[in-house]
Formats: sequence, structure tokens, C-alpha cells
Amino acid sequence: MNDLQKKYLTEVGQRLHLAGFEAGPEYNGLLPIKKDAHQICTINMHGGVSYDPDFVRRNGQEDVLDQARQIAVETLTYMRQMAAAPLLAADGLSGDYPYAGRV
Repeated sequence: MNDLQKKYLTEVGQRLHLAGFEAGPEYNGLLPIKKDAHQICTINMHGGVSYDPDFVRRNGQEDVLDQARQIAVETLTYMRQMAAAPLLAADGLSGDYPYAGRV
């Protein structure tokens, strides 16, 4: 698992937590996601979402799954965009601005 994939799983886990989900712990590039003590899905380091459709349907968790999936897609999209963005250059600044690294 590369650095971007690790950061993605951390970021998506934080966003899901803010939305009321339980995320993690990550294991072998997989992040288990729970809501109300029910295992809803697993998000992998590439942004894929796997789930048991029978469980989701049987327990009326379609909206919850859709919310988790949407957060996973949005997070992957902006993290890829940040990773591909060129570094910004600023003229006329004085002082020491250490390089913080890229996402």
C-alpha cells in the first residue's frame, strides 16, 4: 500500500466518522465500516466498496450504504486531484516556508 492509499483510508475514515459511521481499524488495505453496530461495507485502498446486498436489503440499509459510498467516492476524487495538482509558486514572499510535502 502506497502513501496516497494510506492517506485515503485515513481521510475517508475520518469523513465517515464525522457522518456518524464507525470506521476501522484498517487491515491489509481494507477499512470496515459500521453504522449502529451493523457492518455496512468495506472500503478498499483503491476506493472500492464491497458489501452484502442481501444484508443491506434485508435490514433497510440502502440509504446508509449510499451515504458511505458517496463519501468514499468524493474523498477519492479530491485526494486524486490534490495528488495530481502542480505545486503552487508564489513570488515576493519573504521568510522560511518549509516544504510540507504533497498528498
